[in-house]
Amino acid sequence: MNAKADPIIAIVPLDRLEIAPENPRSDASVDQAALSHLADNIAKVGILSPLIGYDYGGKVFITVGGRRTRALRLLAEDGITPDIPVDIRPQAEAINAGHAEQLSHSLMSPLDELKIFARPEYAAASDEDLAALVARSARYVMQRRKILSLPAAVLEKVMAGEITVSQAAGLSCLDTEEQVENWLAHIRNNPRITGDEIRNSFIRGAVIWGKDKRCEEVSIDEYKAAGGRLQGDLFGDEIIVLDVETLNTLFRDKITAQMQERAKAEGWFAAEEIEPGVDFYAIKRHPGCNDFTDEEAEEFDELPSKWQLEAMIEEGDEAAEELLARYLELEPRSKVRHPPELKANLLLAYQIGPGGYVNIREGAIPNTKEQLEALYEGHWLRRPEPVQETAQEEKKDALSATLQADIARLKLHALRMELLRTPIKVQALYLRHLSNRLGYTTTFTDRPDKINEPDPSLGFAVTDLWAKTEEADAALHDADIEGMSKDLVQRAFAFKLLRCMSTSHPLVKQVSYAELRKFWAPDAAFMARYSKPALLDLIKTASPEATGNDNLKKSALAQMASDMLSKNVKIAPAGF
Repeated sequence: MNAKADPIIAIVPLDRLEIAPENPRSDASVDQAALSHLADNIAKVGILSPLIGYDYGGKVFITVGGRRTRALRLLAEDGITPDIPVDIRPQAEAINAGHAEQLSHSLMSPLDELKIFARPEYAAASDEDLAALVARSARYVMQRRKILSLPAAVLEKVMAGEITVSQAAGLSCLDTEEQVENWLAHIRNNPRITGDEIRNSFIRGAVIWGKDKRCEEVSIDEYKAAGGRLQGDLFGDEIIVLDVETLNTLFRDKITAQMQERAKAEGWFAAEEIEPGVDFYAIKRHPGCNDFTDEEAEEFDELPSKWQLEAMIEEGDEAAEELLARYLELEPRSKVRHPPELKANLLLAYQIGPGGYVNIREGAIPNTKEQLEALYEGHWLRRPEPVQETAQEEKKDALSATLQADIARLKLHALRMELLRTPIKVQALYLRHLSNRLGYTTTFTDRPDKINEPDPSLGFAVTDLWAKTEEADAALHDADIEGMSKDLVQRAFAFKLLRCMSTSHPLVKQVSYAELRKFWAPDAAFMARYSKPALLDLIKTASPEATGNDNLKKSALAQMASDMLSKNVKIAPAGF
């Protein structure tokens, strides 16, 4: 590198001074009030540090001191002509000094600054060399050069001031010219759009290294070794993944190996990937087994849940204490498990979702004939019944769709009536829904299959409490909630939630027959919805000594079943 020549400081008359064309600061960008203040200051104390320029054709072109040159011209109009010291340097050196000074000046506009980096003489310089010349960081230089790499038509708009440098910075982050054109149209419609808004829209749709679960399994070295490319975000700290499919392939290979290893270690028959697009939760899973006897399993199913029993105890229900003790006695044996001999014929199913999220289902039932036969032979799975020769007989014994819907309505009604007695239970149920502890995403629903009103055709017993709360709910729309009692507000809130509860609600399926009988006594009309074979079976199961009924008409059998129920004979109609 050549040593710098000693500076030549000369007193130059004002009429020899010109502002160098390489000085990017335009007259329009100079604050006139600030310029007048600068002129007053020069008039009092003079020029404290020399201007910098180069000699060309008898003129001295100023590269550092453009604002002071303008201020001196203002003073000359008033007849004030102070001495003007100028550091005269070789042209290239003077221009570089001017650019470094301009970039460090707080009043320089972003557009004037960008024009410095667009100078042709800097095109061949490396980022590091140019950073040294203009007293900026290499990253800062790279950012400005990124903006200057925009299509020529866009850059013309930047230089003309039609779009801001900030907006140009946002456009420089985009992938394609089509994206740039789309955003230019947005800017035309809304000039207030910022560069950060443009950049963030791109970042949101990109895969960012370190913020994606796939990057937790695949190292950056593995990704690069497979030919994957990364792009640093010059205007932020993100690293953008350019080859997403390469990342997906590496991630899938890793997860597949992990699942296979896990299946082997835990004793599953195999690990099986479920293709994207397949409903993962429709994959059949073996329920496992517990240590209950059949009688204990039925008893445990009919017991209220632990949180329900605890709520009942808080309300002073003495019988609930005994039920809770029994619940706690049975609960340890209710834990579902998959013995090794069962695991050996079940799958560890998994599905890779968007963004690297992996769903896993243990104990999935295989579709292969060999594995299914092993499950049947080991009595782990019930073998399907052979198809009946006459479909007509099968249809007689099956529950009709109408009857199934009626039973669902009955259960829903019983659940509502019970919950309305204690609104705190409804709120607890709703909180469980919010935390998704039930494992359902639609515990409360506004779908068309919701049932807002009890159906009189099923013989429901609509309690006075329901009717009174319904009146309060209607009044709530016109009343000031702050003027209502706490109890009324709580009950109305519970009532609104209950009205949104659908027959698809999981708890509807868990209503015990004993709970149902508190609010409904099935009459002969309802029992007549069952087929004659089904009625005969119900009566025989409830009362084995009741024989010789085969010749009775269906209506007589329905009345007999209803009479048995009215006398509290335990009869559980199919479907409950």
